[in-house]
Amino acid sequence: MGYPEMVGIPKPIDPHETKGKGKLVKFWHEVFSIIDSAGLCIFFAARNLVRPELEIYPDRILDYLNAVTGAEYSMEELMKAGERTLNAERLFLVRAGFSRKDDTLPRRLTHELHTSGPSAGRVVRLEEMKDEYYRERGWDENGIPTDRKLKELGLK
Repeated sequence: MGYPEMVGIPKPIDPHETKGKGKLVKFWHEVFSIIDSAGLCIFFAARNLVRPELEIYPDRILDYLNAVTGAEYSMEELMKAGERTLNAERLFLVRAGFSRKDDTLPRRLTHELHTSGPSAGRVVRLEEMKDEYYRERGWDENGIPTDRKLKELGLK
């Protein structure tokens, strides 16, 4: 369950739905890559992600980074930095032998039906979501960044 699912912002998200999760997860990976790269406390950062209209974007984090560095980054540049970081990390992992098979969860979550709670009778349908996530990322079907994506990010 992700932050938007927990707090219902900007709108409640069905935790059992698989469609549309690739785009959402890509966005959140990039936001949290920014938070991690900036060395921010996750609790501080999470409190600074909500816009007044209840959209979730790192506006205030961008303001803080610009105030501290004097860099005047745009939101687009900031999000691209998060994407670049994640793709550089993925290249490292690919070179170390990681691939789609390693993007997984414990077998009990993907194969054994939950026995109680709101997920009773269900499993996590991760394989369905990986294809969409990889497409959103610009990776191939094995989870490897494409040459096109690497060139776009200045990593080629």
